[in-house]
Amino acid sequence: MADLKMKQKKPLSKKKLKAALAGVGDISMMHRPGYVDNPDCELYAICDPDPERLALRREQWGVPRIYTDYSDLLADPEVDLVEVLTPHHLHCGMVEAAAAAGKHVSVQKPMCTTISEAERMIDATRRAGVLFKVFENFVFYPPFVKARELVAGGEIGEPLTVRFKLGASMFGSRPYP
Repeated sequence: MADLKMKQKKPLSKKKLKAALAGVGDISMMHRPGYVDNPDCELYAICDPDPERLALRREQWGVPRIYTDYSDLLADPEVDLVEVLTPHHLHCGMVEAAAAAGKHVSVQKPMCTTISEAERMIDATRRAGVLFKVFENFVFYPPFVKARELVAGGEIGEPLTVRFKLGASMFGSRPYP
C-alpha cells in the first residue's frame, strides 16, 4: 500500500514567503487558511476586478496590499507566489503572466480547459524556473485528513476502494475555519 503520510519538505527559503490570491470569490475562503496558518508564509496581497468584493476581503482579512489589476499585482516585487482562483478560462494566461513575472504559481483545479493550454502553462513555468502546482483543495479537507490518518495507522484495515458523497454547502451554516 502507498505511504499516505504527507512528507515534510525542506523550506524553499529562509525568508517568509509573501503570497497573493488572484480572485477573492467564495473559493478563496477555502484557500486563505492554508496561507494564514502557515508560519513560513504571509498572505500579503489580494487581487480582484470587483472593488466591492476586494474591499470586503481586505476588511475581513487585514491584507496589506490590494489590487484590482492583475498586472499591478505581478509588478509588485514583494510578491513571491500567486494563487490563481479565477474562472477556468482565465487560468492559462494568468499562469503564463505570473511565470513571466518570476512568481511561483498555484492554480485552482481544473488547471485549464484544453491540453494545449496545459502544455503552454507547463512550458511557461519551466522556462521561468518557477514552481507550479495545481491545487486540489480536498487534500487538506479535515474529514479526508482524518481518513488518511486512520488508514495510515492501520485502524480500519487496507481499503479496497473509496467512495464518498459530499452533499452539503462547502461552508455549511458556519464560516470555514
